[in-house]
Amino acid sequence: MSTCAALNPATFPQRLPARWHAELHGLGDAIALHLHRDVAIRLAQMVHATSRNQAAEYLGLPPARTHNGGVRVTSWLRSSGKASECFRAISRIADRLATEPLIDYRRRREALRDWTLPDLDWHSILAEATHRHPPRSNHDAICAREGHPAATIYVWAEATSSQPRLHPAIQRTPGPSTALQRIRAMVQHPSSRLDALRNALDRYSHDLIAQIG
Repeated sequence: MSTCAALNPATFPQRLPARWHAELHGLGDAIALHLHRDVAIRLAQMVHATSRNQAAEYLGLPPARTHNGGVRVTSWLRSSGKASECFRAISRIADRLATEPLIDYRRRREALRDWTLPDLDWHSILAEATHRHPPRSNHDAICAREGHPAATIYVWAEATSSQPRLHPAIQRTPGPSTALQRIRAMVQHPSSRLDALRNALDRYSHDLIAQIG
């Protein structure tokens, strides 16, 4: 049986999981986010022998981002001279996918499409991140309320192996997103409090994945 025949597109995430990053090490670091998404699309094309847009649609990726990311990756492949190296890396990832335990990312995306982090769970996570002291001041109450959408999106991205900007609610709402700004702050500008919050959300994500199955 060929590698492609053994693959199930439902197991392809929207963003390449961290455990597969080594296969692309040194390839297009400046466009890593686009490249990791592009690999998922190319894998789906390998299985279905379909168009890029159709493969992206199967993965739940928005057409505009699919097109823009594809243009950047294609341009990089031409200018860098690393096209062959990149395609070999994709083949290695396909070989690993055919032998590793399968994760049904499509099922996770469908299960969490309209999911929102429950209020009680959010306040429990927030209390844990602030040394189990719930918000008291008006400022803390506002931060807790505004942080809730960001926490929902962060957990979704972790559970589905996607990017926060691809969350369905973000795709439906044009313009800048406060939730995305908060996630960037949590990831790119960590502090002891934000680290604690991220760690608590990571643990919650793992528990949620177990519930989905």
